[in-house]
Amino acid sequence: MAINWEELNLMLEDENAVFAVIHHHLNVVAAIIDTEWREYPPWVKVGVNVADWQTMQGLAFQRHFRMSREVFNALKEAVELHLRENGKMRREQTDFDLCLMMSLWIIMNMDTFKNTALLFGVSPGVVLYHYKYIIECLREMGPTYIKWPSPEERQIIKENFLQIGGYPGAVGCIDGMHTYVTAPLNEAPAYVNRHHSHSILSQAVVDDQLLVRDLYVGEPGSIHDSRMFRRSSLSSNLLENPGLLAPDEHLLGDGAYILTDKVMVPYDNHAVLNAAQRLHNTTLSSIRSHVENAFCYVKMRFPRLKYFRSLVTEYAVDHIVSCFVLHNFVTLHGEAAPDFDIPEAPAAILEIQRPDDRVEDEDLDMGAGDFPNVPAELDHPLLLEARLRGEEKREAIAQWITDNRRD
Repeated sequence: MAINWEELNLMLEDENAVFAVIHHHLNVVAAIIDTEWREYPPWVKVGVNVADWQTMQGLAFQRHFRMSREVFNALKEAVELHLRENGKMRREQTDFDLCLMMSLWIIMNMDTFKNTALLFGVSPGVVLYHYKYIIECLREMGPTYIKWPSPEERQIIKENFLQIGGYPGAVGCIDGMHTYVTAPLNEAPAYVNRHHSHSILSQAVVDDQLLVRDLYVGEPGSIHDSRMFRRSSLSSNLLENPGLLAPDEHLLGDGAYILTDKVMVPYDNHAVLNAAQRLHNTTLSSIRSHVENAFCYVKMRFPRLKYFRSLVTEYAVDHIVSCFVLHNFVTLHGEAAPDFDIPEAPAAILEIQRPDDRVEDEDLDMGAGDFPNVPAELDHPLLLEARLRGEEKREAIAQWITDNRRD
């Protein structure tokens, strides 16, 4: 639409003429965009014999889906049962085992939805549709497979940890894990961790068999492990529920956690330690590595946990929880751990929420005790007494380890 300067000046004096020109150009742009979209080629399905996936057996199946065919069949039955009991079973044109396979392929591989669609002879939208409701189902199944150990189980765990590393009373190891994600749509700066990357935090308690016994997922990567622990229900439950752990039982954590009679942590390395305290730290670290090994297993079995591409944090949280549920499921069914080397150790039960080694200056509390970088926040009426009991308990454990030192 060509006009000269005189016409332009006259037109600017007339608002209706201005809006008419704008409307005309918007229509032109819309027509161009519409044409471009219409020229975009539709998805063309590639012919695939999906029966090959359904009949695959042995090591070939295990290599693709990180579990044996028998464990997959058990998982299929468990997922179907959960969907039926909750009225969520959907009538699909695709067989349910293929729906589950497509979802597991996304969970257990770094492949894209497009490539997965090509492998299974469907469109990417179909893969996304099944993946979303399968990970939601696995998240809902979490309390079934992630359970706090019973008193009988805790006794066995204590004996195993004592035999493995010589630390008495340990019934679990606690730590946090980062899952790197793309910048979320909402509150993206809150998810920036100390490595200047966006991440979502997970907190897990792991036993001697690398089973996850408590899980808390969803905190932004910018917060400290100690703050994540305080925000989880496990923190208050350990203080308020005497039946959760016996007096001689405790969890093992690193220096990010506050010492109490329920959570044992190492002595401050910045202090002058005696032989008993140094031996205590070495023994505790050798046992606590179980939780790091469990995180390593989970990330190797489900490599998408290393970096999850999604702008929606709810999908990321469901994906992370589903990976831990699958980890427990295959472990409980006797599935071997992934075949890879783990580095030597350096020296409600399921909870969902929407590690930084340092905290901001305003969070520092120099009266926190062994670890001045960890704010004590003695707002809980039972925390101060628990800390005092923890100091006495740790001294007794350090002396016991020294007296019963293995040669």
